[in-house]
Amino acid sequence: SDVASAWFELLYDVVKTQATPPPVASRIYGITSVALYESIVTGTKEYQSLVDQLNGLTAVPLSSKKKRYHWPTVANAALATTIRGLSPTLSQAALDAVNNLEQRLMSQHQKGVAKSVHRRSVAHGQAVAAAILAWAATDGLATTANCPYSAVPAPGAWEPTPPLFAANPLQPCWGLIRPMVLTSGEECAAAGPPRFSTDPTSDFYAEALEVYSVSVNLTDEQKTIANYWADGPSATGTPPGHWIAIVSQ
Repeated sequence: SDVASAWFELLYDVVKTQATPPPVASRIYGITSVALYESIVTGTKEYQSLVDQLNGLTAVPLSSKKKRYHWPTVANAALATTIRGLSPTLSQAALDAVNNLEQRLMSQHQKGVAKSVHRRSVAHGQAVAAAILAWAATDGLATTANCPYSAVPAPGAWEPTPPLFAANPLQPCWGLIRPMVLTSGEECAAAGPPRFSTDPTSDFYAEALEVYSVSVNLTDEQKTIANYWADGPSATGTPPGHWIAIVSQ
């Protein structure tokens, strides 16, 4: 568990320093978690692979039942390889941090472990990571990420808002990326907000007014709560990273 904790704490920092937007960060955290699980699952008796349980995941290399492995070394290799593969544009500082953690843990694990077992463990972790990265490459990110968006000239449609006045909404085509388990997002669709309306008697108007009224009369406690859950890119490891941090704690 020390290997997993060290890597996900580092991954949080990498996502933060790279200013990764929340949707992309959620994908990185999720795929990295699958790689960790698949790298060590064959070393357990009570768990089973996610092959044929996650959409599109049809095969992952298996460890040999007749040979020994050092599972912390397997996990270390799998996590390092997966994180580098999912983030090919890492800054030099972030890449150095990933490489340094990999080498530090590898040096610790080599003590008291036969060289053949160590080499086999590293190779297995890297092979699993390669399979997971190949699976991830088919989820549609390449064609849907940062897709163009044309503003709709209709009341209630998306438009730039303060304080950033972003030119485009965040990942408008993200719903087209292959889910891990659901057949589509519609299988578990949220009810959605009330219909847009400027009528003071409407549900939409009432909810919007409530948000405004609270925002201009914030208590110190409400400000603290808001700051705790803000999780903006570059300031934190994003909302999905917030849950990773809670798990680590």
